[in-house]
Parts: sequence; C-alpha cells; structure tokens
Amino acid sequence: MAESIKTYENRRLIEGYAKKYDLFLPDRHKASLIGELSGKRTGSSIEYQDRRDYVLGDDLRHIDWRAFARTDRLTIKLYREEICPNVDIIADTSLSMDVSPEKTMRRMDLVYLFYLLGQKINAITRIWNLGQNLDRMLSPFDLLSLEDKRQDTPMPLLLQAPLVRKGGIKIMISDFLFPFSPDELVSLFSSADRLILIQVLSAFEDDPGLGGFVRLVEAENLAFLDVALTKSTIQGYKKRLGNLKSDLARRTRVSQGAFVSLRDANPLELIMEKLFKAKVINVK
Repeated sequence: MAESIKTYENRRLIEGYAKKYDLFLPDRHKASLIGELSGKRTGSSIEYQDRRDYVLGDDLRHIDWRAFARTDRLTIKLYREEICPNVDIIADTSLSMDVSPEKTMRRMDLVYLFYLLGQKINAITRIWNLGQNLDRMLSPFDLLSLEDKRQDTPMPLLLQAPLVRKGGIKIMISDFLFPFSPDELVSLFSSADRLILIQVLSAFEDDPGLGGFVRLVEAENLAFLDVALTKSTIQGYKKRLGNLKSDLARRTRVSQGAFVSLRDANPLELIMEKLFKAKVINVK
C-alpha cells in the first residue's frame, strides 16, 4: 500500500484542489446552524442536538411545537444522524474502467478528490467497490492496487445494495456504458439528499473518430471483433451516447443532482472547471 501511494503522481495536485474547492450543497442542505448537512430522512438517534427552520418536505413529527407556540415560527429538531452528513462514493471497478491508464487514473483522482471534500464537511465518507460486490468499503488508495473485475452490468448489485436507499450524498463514478435504464438507475437513489453521476470515458469511447477498420475488444470478457466503422455506424453510436448523456443529465437535474461527462485525457484543471460549472463543487 505504501508503495502504491508513492506512485500516485497526482496526489499533491488533488490535495491542492481539495483545499481550493468545496462540495457543492444546495440551499436546503445549508440550513443546520452548525453548518453541516441536514438529511431528508428521520434520524434514528434520540439525542436532540440542534434545530433549524422548517422547509417543505421535512418530517412533521420533528417540528418543535413548543418553540412554535413561543415564536410563531416553525422549526425542526435535529438529531445526531441528521446533522452528521454522509458521503458515499461508489467506484466502478469493472474492467471497462481499466481500458487505458488515463481512465484508471482519472477514476482514482475523482475518488480521492470527493473523499477529501467529504472530510472537509466532517461527513462520514465511505468508498464502495462496485466490482463483484458492493459490501466492501475501500480506503482512498486501495484503488491503486485493486484488481478490476469482469462485470456485464452492476445493476443487480445496486438493486440489492441498502446504501443506495439511504440519505446523504451519493457520488457514482463510472463510464455508464453497461446495459441499464437511466430512469431505473436514478430512481434507485431517490431517497438520497443528492445524487452526483460522474462519467469517465476514453477518447475513443467518447469519439471514435473518422472510422475505418478497427478491432473492438470487449473489456469484460476480452472477446474481439474486427469491424469497419462506417460513417453511419459512428453517427449511430454518437447519437446513442448523446442520448445517454442527455437522459442522465435530465434525470439528475430533476432530482437536484448533477451529471458530468469527462474524457480521461482531460487536464485536471479542465475537469475541475467542468465539475464547478455543473455545480458539483464550489469555490471555497
């Protein structure tokens, strides 16, 4: 592990960006008097710690009626679970995320960035291995030595994972090139306080270019096919990819989340600009 950390060349850069930026929180998540995230769910702790103004959608059982009688102002009692934010980072560790060194590195960069940003808001920050299971939590640098696994689609794992149904901020990093329905995926996280989907694509995956004879290799099973990419084939692929990006952007936007598509070869500065523009991060 120590040797892997030493070979992570972008570590200092990412730590520098983490000092410059914060995780973007919608206004409804800034209501807590201690400046931390307030979840939509009912807290399990009976320890009352603070209160904040009532906002539409809050659990009516938590209204402080005595305070309302005194002040004519609706406030919500906050319990320990509700003022301690949770950030779950779900890292796609299937073989398709390992088709290029740049793609693998960008996954590491993003996981480490969001891990540091989660810690900045004193969140319970967890990294989940979305490979052959979804019950193993990782440390940030485990990805440097983790062996990516063959996987046709992670949807069965997500459907069974309790973590997707809990509140907090969910950040999923993947290429999203597996068979799935954008509506189904986003709906899985309907109880999250915020859902962030980060797509990382290789240059060829994002734009196959002008075409010609190429060998297409299936990353998950190493099967290959020699094909001639015609103009119409490429146009069809770009249209489907564009529709996928649009659908994910639309669905996350409706739920006040965010979707960002990145190329693995994008410079880190450009990646940060895109994350900022999409309101994934904010200037400190």
